Amino acid sequence: VGQQRIATDMRNLRELAELATTVSELVHEIQRERGMAAAFLGSEGRDFADAQTERHSRTDAQIAGFQQALDRLVTERFDRRLHWRIADARAQLDQLASWRREAAQLQVTPEVQSARYSAAIYTLIGIVQEMHLLGSGSEMSRAIYAYVNLMQAKELAGMERALGATYFSSPRIDAVSRQVFVGLTDRQAHFMEQFRFFAARAQVDFLEQALSDIKAAEIERMRSAVFLRLPGSQAAPSKNTAHWFEVMSWKIDQIKRVEDRMSQDLIEATHGAEMAAKQTLLWSGTAALVALALTLLFAGALARGIIYPIRRITDAMNRLAAPDAREGTVEIADHGRGDEIGEMARATLVFRDNLIRIAQAEERLKSAVILRLHHKALGSISQGVLIVDAQGNATFVNEALCTITGYPENGILGRPPDFLWADAGGRTTLWDSAGAPCTLPGKRRDGEPFWFDATVSPVLDGQGEATHRVVVLRDITENRRIEQEMRIAATAFESLHGMIVTDANGIILRVNRAFTRMTGYSPDEVIGHTPAMFKSGRHDAEFYVRLWQSLADRGAWFGEIWDRRKNGEVYPLLQSISAVRGDDGQVTHYVAAFSDISERKEAEEKIRHLAFYDPLTRLPNRRLLLDRLQQAMVLGERTGNHGALLFIDLDQFKSLNDTLGHDVGDLLLIEVARRLQDAIRASDTAARLGGDEFVVMLEELSEDATEAAEQARLVGEKVLSTLNQPYHLAGHELRSTPSIGLTLFEGRRATIDELMRQADLAMYQSKSAGRNALHFFDPQMQAAVLQRVQLDTDLRNSLEQGDFRLHYQPQVDAHGKVIGAEALLRWQHPRRGTVLPGEFIPLAEETGFILPLGQWVLQAACEQLAQWAGDEAMAGLTLSVNVSARQFHQPEFAESVLEVLRTTGANPARLRLELTES
Repeated sequence: VGQQRIATDMRNLRELAELATTVSELVHEIQRERGMAAAFLGSEGRDFADAQTERHSRTDAQIAGFQQALDRLVTERFDRRLHWRIADARAQLDQLASWRREAAQLQVTPEVQSARYSAAIYTLIGIVQEMHLLGSGSEMSRAIYAYVNLMQAKELAGMERALGATYFSSPRIDAVSRQVFVGLTDRQAHFMEQFRFFAARAQVDFLEQALSDIKAAEIERMRSAVFLRLPGSQAAPSKNTAHWFEVMSWKIDQIKRVEDRMSQDLIEATHGAEMAAKQTLLWSGTAALVALALTLLFAGALARGIIYPIRRITDAMNRLAAPDAREGTVEIADHGRGDEIGEMARATLVFRDNLIRIAQAEERLKSAVILRLHHKALGSISQGVLIVDAQGNATFVNEALCTITGYPENGILGRPPDFLWADAGGRTTLWDSAGAPCTLPGKRRDGEPFWFDATVSPVLDGQGEATHRVVVLRDITENRRIEQEMRIAATAFESLHGMIVTDANGIILRVNRAFTRMTGYSPDEVIGHTPAMFKSGRHDAEFYVRLWQSLADRGAWFGEIWDRRKNGEVYPLLQSISAVRGDDGQVTHYVAAFSDISERKEAEEKIRHLAFYDPLTRLPNRRLLLDRLQQAMVLGERTGNHGALLFIDLDQFKSLNDTLGHDVGDLLLIEVARRLQDAIRASDTAARLGGDEFVVMLEELSEDATEAAEQARLVGEKVLSTLNQPYHLAGHELRSTPSIGLTLFEGRRATIDELMRQADLAMYQSKSAGRNALHFFDPQMQAAVLQRVQLDTDLRNSLEQGDFRLHYQPQVDAHGKVIGAEALLRWQHPRRGTVLPGEFIPLAEETGFILPLGQWVLQAACEQLAQWAGDEAMAGLTLSVNVSARQFHQPEFAESVLEVLRTTGANPARLRLELTES
């Protein structure tokens, strides 16, 4: 049966491995389509538009091959989970056409489209993961785990290709996107390490050789371009998209080569194992038939050599025991044999002869010599024999009885056998048994109790009067102990803990009532299946690898695990699994005991929430805030980014509490908490310290302190504005203003206590300044922020008021002749005087003011060029005008230049546009 199971498993595994090859080809094509779709959508339809149709055709061809492979697969031989996975995969692939239509019409984002393709790919990989359930033997299981981990690594590489294509085609990246990108590379490296751990040495070497190319270094270079970019909009050449797609496709193709080789090796290995199992099964069947024939011959010989002789001896003994028996007419056969049957026959023969001699001895006044022969015959059997006379005193005892009770022969003869009963009731039961077997407790000489089965047979004289009783007893103490242990084990099995017993292959053999109560499954629904039917999906393949490794190394596993009840509910268990080994050291069974810890988990979660969250507003409390602040400081020290703390105190909150009551005050605090969460990013933290004090922690601000201060100021003003909006609480319309103190931090230059004090002091500055205000802790930083805001305001006002001037710097040739001029922008500030471009151009670039300012420069320069055209001395000069890269990227830039040339009448041949260093 074992070899048949192995052959069947290997056949099923081979068929799944062949299907896995088809799945791998389909996944590969879907991965390429996903990457191209991401680049296409990320570039708003500019990149890869012409290649979409051919790519879709290739994917559709692989889908058709996948459907044909499924039609050839006999799915009834596999676990129901495979049916579900195949159905999910077909459902996902049926939606592919609608996904493509939405992408062609640019109705979907790159992230959503990539997520759709990734979901379909993970569903297909799930089909391959079913091979885990069929692997037998460590080498086969390692090969399967290596293969699945390589597929998952390739999938993560495909996701990285798609996300990178989205970035390079439209280079915008924020903190969340960067974390996703870093997470993809880390998980990809994890699965590659898992592959190297489980795969054979030759397969690992083949992978390393396939990836040893300069393109691998190019991938790392382009990765670093994503890792090192700051949040916000960044410039990146669009040609990087095609280059990224090319090098990542090369890497995925190399992994695909290794994957194809592994699938072929797996198919060959399973085919070889299947053939070996069938050959072994053939020989095992032949051996079984031979063994069966020998067994039948042995049974016949046993019947002829043992059963029939024993029956004849038993019949002879019964006839000898009959009151009207004539001893001389009872024939005893088989006494000439040399085995145990012969010994029994000879003992019976001796017994018959002794009876004859006893009868003769009675006739000759019971000859003492013949009586000793009779006693010797009884003393030769293994069961205890005791003969008592009519007065109840022992007249004979054999050696076996002495051994059982511990009494010597002289300690028994001539007295009643009181050791055979514990009380008068036991004595009555024994003597009144009338030849029926009875079970009684006795007591050995050393006081130890024991149990025995006894049969009492009366010995009658010629008048039918009982002269003696023969007691034959058997010590059953050990049997009773074993039965008791089995009852205890059965009682323990039906304990409050759920229990499962499986064979060595994990097939469920038995469950208890507690199991049915916890899971909802009856025994009939689970017996014959494996515990895989209870999987919740919360644990990855590596979890189960560690579990089975623990069972193999230590023979036991203990820990928490999540399972699924019959009604679909997922719940936590505290479970122990023990391996049961036979005399040969091989595992014969597994026993699992578990208890439902759902209530404990819920209690732990409530305790954790109470420990780290404010019960009123459900915001993080001081403890969780300080923990997150510590983490943010460590991260900032590693990345160089700044962070910020905003200490927020509600103005006049005590008066509101005293006037309207604590209930309304609580409602206000809850609404303030909600508004704070809406005003900040998901990666930032809003916490309540207590009373009316809140703290907002901002992470991953700019590396530049000035820019970080500006970013923090914008958030602070947003919070200030949000909390200034009216509140409608319990029928009241209220207004509440906050006082906010802000401090920046970089790494761990200051302690947590120092940062909290700085933000608190800054908050009191806001209170002192009249409340409803935002103040920085650092006066210089506060001044820099105010100066930046004032500079931005002055820029916009100066353009309206005409405070900008163009100066013209001559351009000469090698002979010193003036051939043109370059327009230089100067700002004539009404208070500060002339301001050079280096002071205001960077701010204009950052705020977007460079667009109207650049348009004004172009207009003024063209007007000047038109004026020079009327002067013969200057008509031949060219005029160079600087254009910002941001201005140049505007879709209407060319049209705006042409419009200025038309309105001013300037000669286009005399106008030169130069991109600035921005």
